[in-house]
Amino acid sequence: MNNRTLSRLPKEERPRERLLSVGAENLSTTELLAIIISTGTHGSNVLDVAQELLSVYAGKLDLLFTADVQELSKLKGIGRAKAIQLKACFELSKRVHLSQFVKGDNYYFKSAEDIANYFMPLLRFQKQEYLMCIYLNSRGKMLKSETISMGDIEGSMFYPREVFKGAIATSAYTIALIHNHPSGDPTPSDSDIQVSKQLKEAGELLGIQMMDHIIIGDGRYSSMKERNLI
Repeated sequence: MNNRTLSRLPKEERPRERLLSVGAENLSTTELLAIIISTGTHGSNVLDVAQELLSVYAGKLDLLFTADVQELSKLKGIGRAKAIQLKACFELSKRVHLSQFVKGDNYYFKSAEDIANYFMPLLRFQKQEYLMCIYLNSRGKMLKSETISMGDIEGSMFYPREVFKGAIATSAYTIALIHNHPSGDPTPSDSDIQVSKQLKEAGELLGIQMMDHIIIGDGRYSSMKERNLI
């Protein structure tokens, strides 16, 4: 788009007016971002700024959503205040997704798919591996979740006690492990399988079941239990 100011656009073509007339679902991603960003810069209207923002991330919202405030602030036409507005909107969208697992103030998980759907937006685009654990009661209510390890799981020094001290502290009936593969491929590695078996055996000694070990990839996941690996 050229650098005409929005005031020179016909009123029915301006993003805010279009949202009111045709609904948010019918606006382009550029138009929605323009509404959040609100203002343009000297020589570039807000639609130009929004389009440039998208182009920086090759039009991929997933990459834009994972950019931090510092990174966004450095982009042309954004700055700190607009970067904060964007991150706040991204966080709200993530919480809307997570709210499907809430009953009252509690989270419940009944299947591998439940766990994967919950952790997908949290781990899908991380640039390093995160090993997480959730502690559940007998009804699948999440008592606690925590990060056990960061970095390459195969090379990290992590022991069963780091997982099960949380399970014991919360009186968990069962646990589930979750970690991501930054490559986007959720296929379990030999190390993933070894860690899973080690933890399952440790849990059996303590009377704590291991519900599953879920590997998060780029829009895909693997369940160790469904693959009969644990």
